[in-house]
This record gives sequence, structure tokens and C-alpha cells, in this order.
Amino acid sequence: MAYATIDESNLPIVLITFSEKEPTREEFDAYLDAMYKIYARRQPVSFVFDATKVKYLGSEFRIKQGNWLKQHKALIGEVQKCLVFVIPNMMVRFILDAVLLITPLPAPYVVVKSVEEGFAEAAKRLQLSQGV
Repeated sequence: MAYATIDESNLPIVLITFSEKEPTREEFDAYLDAMYKIYARRQPVSFVFDATKVKYLGSEFRIKQGNWLKQHKALIGEVQKCLVFVIPNMMVRFILDAVLLITPLPAPYVVVKSVEEGFAEAAKRLQLSQGV
């Protein structure tokens, strides 16, 4: 099973579903490369990150993610209209809060408890960003 499955069938909303397993370095790099390709299109996008199965992400990957976010901050801020985290687990929410204290996101985000709620929030934020 892959670390992250990226579903672009509902563009401009992209669903990313994370597995419960710790990624390998190759899987994590592939995930970051796929994310960069989406941002590089320079088309408005909102992401729904389904982290319902996520247990833990090791410090190596949290640091790598933080550095990647810093490196691409301007591009993310330009393209990403909203990032919706689907996280029903309070411990994972706590870890996310800790990571975002160290490396704030360059675009708006919200945390919800279900994928359906995530899609509704992403659609709403996209409409707001387009002045609809």
C-alpha cells in the first residue's frame, strides 16, 4: 500500500488519502514530488488531506515536510486556496498543531472530522476565493 494516494478526479479539489503506515523515504519523496507537480500548474486548488488512518509521522519526515513547505511557500500561497485536514483522532490533531506552530502554512487551513465535511469546506473556500 502506498503512503499517499492522490485523487484529482474532482479538480480543483484534490483528495489525498494517507495510509496508516510510516512511509519509506522513496514514498515520501514521491508524495512531495506529486504535490509539487500539482502546485507547478499554477491553477487554483484546494486539498482535502484524509488523515483518518494516520498514526504517526516520524521526525525525519516532519522536518523534511517543513523544509519543503518553506522552500515552496510562495508557490503554495499563490495556488492553494484551502487545505482541509480530515483528522478525527485527537492525538494526531495535537501533533498537527505542534508542527504548524513550528512551520505555519502559507495558505488557509481547517481541520474537520470527515471526508464529506472536508469536501464541503474545500468547495466553500474555493468559491470564497473566487468571489462567488
